[in-house]
Amino acid sequence: MKIGFVTSEEDPNLVKDDRLAIPFLKKHGYSVSPLVWDHISDVSQFDALIFRSCWNYHRKFTAFQIWLQELRQLKIPIFNSLNTIAWNLNKKHIIEFENTFAVPKTKLVERHASFSPQNLEEIFDLWKVDQLVIKPAVSLNGHDTYLLNKSESVKIEKLILDLTQDRDLLIQEFIPEIRTKGEVSLVFFNKKFNHAVRKVPAKNEFRVHSEYGGTRTSTITSPEATAYATALLKQIPDNLLFARVDIVEAKKGPILIELELTDPTLYLATSDGAAKQFASAILDVLS
Repeated sequence: MKIGFVTSEEDPNLVKDDRLAIPFLKKHGYSVSPLVWDHISDVSQFDALIFRSCWNYHRKFTAFQIWLQELRQLKIPIFNSLNTIAWNLNKKHIIEFENTFAVPKTKLVERHASFSPQNLEEIFDLWKVDQLVIKPAVSLNGHDTYLLNKSESVKIEKLILDLTQDRDLLIQEFIPEIRTKGEVSLVFFNKKFNHAVRKVPAKNEFRVHSEYGGTRTSTITSPEATAYATALLKQIPDNLLFARVDIVEAKKGPILIELELTDPTLYLATSDGAAKQFASAILDVLS
């Protein structure tokens, strides 16, 4: 059986972390090859597709959506499901959890929508915050993501107007514990918790991504954090071969920052046995 690990032209040979699972799959008679989504490829050669590192789709989003539609014509297993991927690509899905789980206060500003200084003032007053995070609804690795103070209202207004020329935008409250505690990424295989990583931003930075100097280390999660992430994933109808729940451990408890179901880094190298466990999860869904 031939499995395609979906990647992009930026990582045509897959990322090192994902390659760790391949030897375990080969032992069971499964071959794995990269499928570069933004190059013309013969998808029919694969018996199953697993999305792993197509991390440039936010810059080619229309082309990526068209390609996803083409995949719907295939009669092969795709993980996670195309319905789940389509839903997860736009970060506005976080709003769907606000009545049942702790999430940052979030407002969606749609492409070309009008936005006035009064709208911004109302957000600050209603949320009772002094800082806001501005980010595209479709984005990766902290791209075009900003943290701005209430005193920078003119800059915020211009930024919102500029960014919504060609995309949807999210305005969110800033969770201050990110600076001190960072984020915890809880990794699940087939909806079972497997391991976790703590990601801490660099000094004077709020983005935890390595591109901005963030560090990551293996961590042991609290029972409260694990229960939160497990309960949240139960709300997703898909079985989910893989999932990553990124939270902040705030004073009032876990707060969801992002739910990664499309092609998240799974940090297989940070936990003993994680690569084998991911391979086992793949075998389980394909058997």
